[in-house]
Amino acid sequence: MGAVSLRWDEIEAEHASLLNALLRIRVLAAESKLSAAVLLPACLDLVRRFEEHFSHEERIMAAAAYPEAVAHHRHHQVLLARLLAICSRMTKEETVEIEQLQLALQTLFDDAIGVDAPFREFLEQKS
Repeated sequence: MGAVSLRWDEIEAEHASLLNALLRIRVLAAESKLSAAVLLPACLDLVRRFEEHFSHEERIMAAAAYPEAVAHHRHHQVLLARLLAICSRMTKEETVEIEQLQLALQTLFDDAIGVDAPFREFLEQKS
């Protein structure tokens, strides 16, 4: 049980860090009045953080022989594409559309909180 618990603890620690980064972007958005120049570096950093997290999570899924790993990988790719699209728009515009930013942040938040629940349950059953 220790190895499984440790794996999930690693994922949860990353989720907490990602949630803090998402909250930081919300604060930056409010403080900068949605300035793309201010938000773009934070958005690109968020992309990097999610790429690292997803890669780590997928390695753990592969090691655990998680049967839904391929579908989960596709889900990760969709989330990254959405975030990259927002970052791309920031390079062309002076301000960010609040609705798009809110949708992306909420989707990423939901992923960090809920979408991984079946994987957690799978790990618990393996122990």
